[in-house]
Amino acid sequence: QRRVQEAVVSTQSTGYTMMYLTRIAVLLAVIIVTLHSAPLEILTEDSCTVQREAYQVGDSFSMGCKMRCTCTGPNQISCVPMCPPVFPSADCVDSFVMVTDPANPCCTIPQCA
Repeated sequence: QRRVQEAVVSTQSTGYTMMYLTRIAVLLAVIIVTLHSAPLEILTEDSCTVQREAYQVGDSFSMGCKMRCTCTGPNQISCVPMCPPVFPSADCVDSFVMVTDPANPCCTIPQCA
């Protein structure tokens, strides 16, 4: 009976060991895939990293059509809306349509109808 108990304990220990080794293998695979897919970036004192892109202090970049941002310091950015608020001129307040701004296709501007 004692040998049976020792065998059960040994089997349980082996099971736990295999479970931990499997977890470690999965974590290592995730780390390898992450390092392989993401380029390493060397940050300097005067850079910002946004969505895996590095920018120097003073560099401007857009966040889609929503925001225009500037790197203002080490990993600090300042953003403003891409499109400023615009209003129709006084002579067409009651009758205007919004059209794509030729100067910036992300924005719309009022046009008298």
